[in-house]
Amino acid sequence: MSAYRTILLVAAMEQESSPLKQSLDFRPATASSRFAVPFSRFEADLGGTRLILSLNGKDRRYGNENVGLEMAALNTYDAIHAYSPDLVINFGTAGAFKDRGAEVGKVFLSKDRFFFHDHRIPLSGYEDYGRGYLPGLDVESFAQALSLPTGIVSSGSSLDFTDRDLEEIHRNGATLKEMEAAGIAWSCYLTGIPFFAIKSVTNLVDKTVSSATEFEKNFAVAVESLTNTTRTVLEAIVRGELPGK
Repeated sequence: MSAYRTILLVAAMEQESSPLKQSLDFRPATASSRFAVPFSRFEADLGGTRLILSLNGKDRRYGNENVGLEMAALNTYDAIHAYSPDLVINFGTAGAFKDRGAEVGKVFLSKDRFFFHDHRIPLSGYEDYGRGYLPGLDVESFAQALSLPTGIVSSGSSLDFTDRDLEEIHRNGATLKEMEAAGIAWSCYLTGIPFFAIKSVTNLVDKTVSSATEFEKNFAVAVESLTNTTRTVLEAIVRGELPGK
């Protein structure tokens, strides 16, 4: 039996989450935020475990998906208080490094820490704070049992990157570069909820010129892999294969 009776799934984009939502027959959630926020919430039952899916929603000004660190952190914090989950999982897409074993459509579970690569605060006592060093659940043995690779996730506020961003990503030993996970890790750190991420690769940062072009070209392939792996991971958790906190 799973040690996690309620699992909160956080995703930034409707396009990333829609196939899983259909696969697991999610329906609109019964609880909602007491604030005027754009988040979309759904719930499902998987083998007696309650699943809550919380999406960042759309920006009311521009109509686009609310991607990025700020909305991911706020969405997660609000959903934690609404549903009191035992575990939080962020699933989504990411750029990655071919030189660290990544391929388009390959899915990774996160290692036990998360970083920011563009929160640079070169003041005494603030450099490590800026980098984050946020804790995550150690799922290494769980990933090995499922034959899934693991990698450190580094988050920033831009889809593209600068040379200085790359320096920080390499410094932190990250395999995956994306825009939400460290913000979610921050909310989970504040509330004491175990957290890990599932990331499917859309583009190879060290082998392609344009992250945006590769993201769009490979998005469908990455989401298919993401959906299948996320379902496999959830089913394993429900069977009790992920140890409790």
